[in-house]
Amino acid sequence: MLKQLFCSSLLFVSFLSFSENLNIENQYNTLDNMFSGDYSTQLTVNEAMKQNNNFGIGLAKELGELIVIDNKYYVADSKGNAKLMKGNDGISYLTATNFDSDNALHFEIKKPMTLIKIQNLINKEYNLADTLYAAKVIGKFEYINASNQNRVLNQIFLKKWPKNHQHDFTVTNTKATIVSFYTPLSKNELKGISIQPRYTHFISSDMKMGDVLNARILSGDIYIQKIDKVKIINPKHENTNKNVGLKDAKQIESSSN
Repeated sequence: MLKQLFCSSLLFVSFLSFSENLNIENQYNTLDNMFSGDYSTQLTVNEAMKQNNNFGIGLAKELGELIVIDNKYYVADSKGNAKLMKGNDGISYLTATNFDSDNALHFEIKKPMTLIKIQNLINKEYNLADTLYAAKVIGKFEYINASNQNRVLNQIFLKKWPKNHQHDFTVTNTKATIVSFYTPLSKNELKGISIQPRYTHFISSDMKMGDVLNARILSGDIYIQKIDKVKIINPKHENTNKNVGLKDAKQIESSSN
């Protein structure tokens, strides 16, 4: 299947029925290609913005954690400090969409919950366990455990990097926004392309940022937007490391917190 995907530079994967207003997830680069050691620029911030990506997560050039909220692109250093990206800054991996909070499914969190409990609630109560969706969580958090990596200046297999270059940290009693994309494990056609099942980053009001390992929200608001189609923009360079498994992906993005 992956061999077929790489035969073209652009691919659409559709999961729900067509409608006049489709919610499209844009996927730039693939897990397979990243794990092969290619963290080069696939597109710039300006290019991503022109393609209506106002909400997303990914990695900047050379592995800086990246988050997109309200059409603003931020990157974190290895210590979890965020800064606004410039238009010509490079992006190596990006999962993004045009998120419309006004038309999204919305509910409030009025009691403490972990992220995994929130996901279980969403999947069960709204029957979304086998549906792709993007989620925005805004609220007060008791804690957020997160991580960042040192920048990679030379090509190296990704599975070899986090062991000695990942930095874990915790923020407590903070106001933050979480951006998350849920891709069910049942979507085998996206294996080696998208992070499964959940890809989650955060940014706090005091500009701390990172890949979320786990978190506990005290209260807040959750917005859910279903994804109708995935548009895959394959990497500029040939992939050299296929069949990336879930275990490998968790080394860099702990998606089952």
